[in-house]
Amino acid sequence: MAEPYLSSRPLAVVLDIKDPHSYLAKDPTYALADELGLDIDWLPLISRPLRRHARGDNDRGSRHRHFRSDYIESSIQRYAGVRGLTIRNIYRAPDSSLAGMGMLAARAYSEGALRNYLDRAFREYWENDLDIEDADVVSRLLSAAGVEAFEPDAAGLNSLQESLSLAGVFETPAYLVDGEIFLGRAHLPMVRWILTGRAGAPPI
Repeated sequence: MAEPYLSSRPLAVVLDIKDPHSYLAKDPTYALADELGLDIDWLPLISRPLRRHARGDNDRGSRHRHFRSDYIESSIQRYAGVRGLTIRNIYRAPDSSLAGMGMLAARAYSEGALRNYLDRAFREYWENDLDIEDADVVSRLLSAAGVEAFEPDAAGLNSLQESLSLAGVFETPAYLVDGEIFLGRAHLPMVRWILTGRAGAPPI
């Protein structure tokens, strides 16, 4: 029986290649890790894809959902533009399980291989419509990152998904630090404050 996920490292970060918010969170999280000299526990989660709400009926609830989805899309594109990133079609909904298994394979290899894999997978998926449902494609990404062989581990991924669910992680990006869960890169200042001993006033 699975147990709630408990990391042995100060910070665990949960991402999904098909999630644009995870793509936007990746580099700022690298920067935090490098600044503090952290060895991050990088984890994949197969999250729910974003959903576009059409205008539909002219009731208040329908209008609210439509305006909210428009705002989310424009916000993603605004931040991507500032960062010089290309993000195409945020509503694609592939099965990102193989990409998650690739992440686990790179994670087991080395931190450098993992970062290289994440950089390539995110960039090629969002810029070039990479087919992350193709095992040969994931194997190619891993090979370019220095991982010599890819053996998809569905059982390992499924066990991790269950453990993360039991720990209360259902969305990406997620940050697990000091027994707390923070959803979204907007919480990075709080994560940094916790990791640096909660010195001074909290960034809220």
